Amino acid sequence: MADEVDIANNHLEQEETMRLLARQKRIEREAGAVSLKFCAICDDQIPEGRRNAIIGCTTCITCQSSLE
Repeated sequence: MADEVDIANNHLEQEETMRLLARQKRIEREAGAVSLKFCAICDDQIPEGRRNAIIGCTTCITCQSSLE
């Protein structure tokens, strides 16, 4: 039987998932942009998986990591 802590954790996980999905939809809606094929900083090709996962991305993983 699940205890109160497990129930609370499950609830928090569900809320976080819903927030992340809402955020992703908002980003896609607001961006309305197509991801760049080449990085705006170093001009290396941005992998298709990244372009599809992050709508409107403009940087490669390496440059984005440096920015963060």
